[in-house]
This record gives sequence, structure tokens and C-alpha cells, in this order.
Amino acid sequence: MIGQERALEIAHQALRAVGGDQGEVMVLTEDSALTRYRNSSIHQNLRHNDLLVSVRVIANNGLGQAYPSSADPDALSAAARQALQIARGWPGTAGGIGFSPGGATTRVQTYFESTVAMGPDERAATVGRMAAVAAESGFGINGAFLVEQSEMAVVSSAGAEQYAPFTLAAIRIAAASGDGDTGFAEGISRDVSRLRPEALARRATEKCRLNRQRQSLPPGEYVTILEEIAVADLVRFLGTVGLNGRAVQEGRSFVTGRFGERVVDTRISLRDDPLDPRGLPLPFDPEGTPKQPLALIEAGVLRNVVHDSATAARAGVRSSGHAAPPDPEAMMEYPAPSNMFLEGGDSSLDEMIAATERGVLVTSLHYTNAPDPRRVVVTGMTRDGTFLIEDGCITRALYNQRVHQSVVEMLNDVLAIGREGELHRDWWGGAGVSMQHGTVGAAVHYVPALKVGHFRFIGESPVV
Repeated sequence: MIGQERALEIAHQALRAVGGDQGEVMVLTEDSALTRYRNSSIHQNLRHNDLLVSVRVIANNGLGQAYPSSADPDALSAAARQALQIARGWPGTAGGIGFSPGGATTRVQTYFESTVAMGPDERAATVGRMAAVAAESGFGINGAFLVEQSEMAVVSSAGAEQYAPFTLAAIRIAAASGDGDTGFAEGISRDVSRLRPEALARRATEKCRLNRQRQSLPPGEYVTILEEIAVADLVRFLGTVGLNGRAVQEGRSFVTGRFGERVVDTRISLRDDPLDPRGLPLPFDPEGTPKQPLALIEAGVLRNVVHDSATAARAGVRSSGHAAPPDPEAMMEYPAPSNMFLEGGDSSLDEMIAATERGVLVTSLHYTNAPDPRRVVVTGMTRDGTFLIEDGCITRALYNQRVHQSVVEMLNDVLAIGREGELHRDWWGGAGVSMQHGTVGAAVHYVPALKVGHFRFIGESPVV
């Protein structure tokens, strides 16, 4: 952390070097610490510090971007010259966009001292307590405990000047029997005191206890109950391949041409809310545009998609504040929801199970992908606990199942919605952002469990 004064100083130095052309500078610092554990023993402690500066320039209706090698004045000036040269050499690439003028942001707490104070000794003690919970059932634990603090500053020639610090804490825990049986749980928050590590360990342990003597399931469509982490993994694709301006403009979104129409079940309401403390609050985006809650789907009807400055300019609307952080490692950057909230219903997980004559319970998914974005078809494998339900009870564990399911069709076939939600992160990065910018670039989704009438399994694997 370099602090507000220094972060803005770096940003303004680079902006001055742009000269009379339009410019935008973002400064992002990150200080992360990671404790990894396996077989209930810590085997790795990592500490990572990073500083990223992005300089963007619009000149001759061309857009150029460069990343200085450091924050010293010579490097900042060189990056500004490089961005200017790129912009002038590629006229028309700006597409008529302008940089954000910024504006007032909503006050929301994004930084917690409790998270910063979670040092290696405290993380080790937490791992020890989780291991003790699993040991009561004869299991070990594998996983990671991450804490991060970061800050972002954005200035532009259009008048933007934004700064905010952030913290993030995340625990991922897999209980393991040693015989291939596993159970999983995770927690994430800006405030580490909200993670409840022992409760996560108990949840993972209980899943591991149930996930034994797995058996086959014939391929087909089944009534399926998806726990919160599985729902989050599926719903994220609505944002990354559908509910964003770029996908709509390129004609590859399931909502292209359907604004104001019903696209999913009327019980489904989905919003992006970067100010809700149950998510990972973020007051402005990496272009300096203030963020506000945005209704995406209301009672099944499509209302909005998210935009950054580029897609907003093409659509003739204002940016919704959903620009992705600049990332020299990303192959593509695009706007995407980063704090989606799926409205809860009136059922509990136990009630869903009890009301199921025959079906499947899915804990989580693994290696999901969307090969058919127009239908939001997702493929992947179930993981860490897949179970058969018969006559309202879990009767046996199943091998990991291969999934091939349209999320849009799934959300048009809802039988029950959980009344409580959970926050889960898109660990694959999301929005074209590499995982190195977790506190700013992480996409998280607060969702309940769902019970759906038809969910497609096309095969299985006996391998955990």
C-alpha cells in the first residue's frame, strides 16, 4: 500500500506527460498473502506485492494504452509517449469514446483492519482450528487461506479523480478421507471476521462423510438441487457471455434484441449491486465511473446489461461502471457484472430435499465452460459431493457427473429457490481479468440454492 497521496501523485504525473491529448491513468497496488495447506499441514506461505499503472490516450480518434515498467517519472513519461504513439498510429480505434469525468461515489466500507491484521501466525492458528474439526471425523484438510489489501486510483483529463482502498479474505477448504472421498466449502468477504472458518470446516467434513462408496448414475435429465456454490458457477456465465454490452453488440448474447421481454422464470430477479456489503463493495470502476445498483432481470424480464465506456459509446448510453481492470496478461477485456445478486425464495435446502421423490444434489462444479454462448450452455463436472435423492432423503453418493446444461433453460424450469444466499467468487478471473487483481477484478455472486425440474448429465467419472 502506498496511500492515497502517493497513488494520486503517480497518476497525475503520468497524466501530465500525456500533454494536450485526452488521457486516463489508473494505479493499482496489491499486497497479498497466501497460506496453503495439505493433509492438515501448512506447506507454503506466500507474500506478493505488485504495482500496476495503466496509461490510456485518445488522439486522432485512436486509442493507445501502455504500462510503465515502474512508477518513476521517466517510466511514466515513456509510457505516456508510447500510448500516444499507438493512438496516433491507429486512427479510428477509439470508436468515438471519451474518458470518464468521474463524479461523486456512494460511501461504502471496502477496507477492514481486521483483514489486514490476519498475519501468518493468525492464519496458521485458523488452519489449525479447521484441521481439528476435520480430525474429529478422521479427515484431513486441503486448501488455502488468502488475505489481500489493495488500492486503486483513477484520474482522467475529463475530470475524474478517484481513490479507494480494499481488503479481501477468502478460505477454500476440502476435507479428504485419504480414500478419495472429499467435501468442499469456501467463504469470501472483505472482512475476515465474517468467514466462520470452523463452520466451513464442519460443512466440508459433513460432505466428505456422505461422499463415500460412490455409485453410477445413468445419463439423462434429473430433478436437481444445486447448492449455492454450484448456482454461482452457473449464473456467472449469464454475465460473462450474455448480460454485457459487448456480447449484445456482437450478436452472441442470449438477450440480443430481447430488452423488455421475459427471458427466464418470473421468480428470477437478478441485479448487479456493487454497494451491498454482502458482496465485495466497489464504489467506482477502473475507468473512474461511479457504481450504482443495476437491475439486470426483474421478475424474469430483461431490463439492462452492463457497459464500460467503449460499449456505452457504441450503444449511445452512459457507462454503468463495469469496466474491467487493465491487465497486460488478459487476452480480452470486456464489461461484466461483478457483484450479481440472485433474489432468494421461500425454501431451505432441507425442504427442497424432503420434497424430492427422486433427484440429484450437486455441491459444486469444476472446469466449467460455455461453448454455446447464445444459449448459455455450460459444460463441466460435478465435484466434492454429488448425491442421489430418493423419497426425500439422500440415499447414496454418486460419481462425479459430466454436465451439459443451458443456464437459460435451467432458469426457466425452477421448482424452488432457497431463502438464504451465499457469496462465492468466480475463481477463473471473470471479465477478462487475471486472478492477480483479486480485490478489484474479482467477480463474486450472492446466490441461493436452486431446485430445477430438468438438469442434464451426460456421463460420469470415477476419478475425484
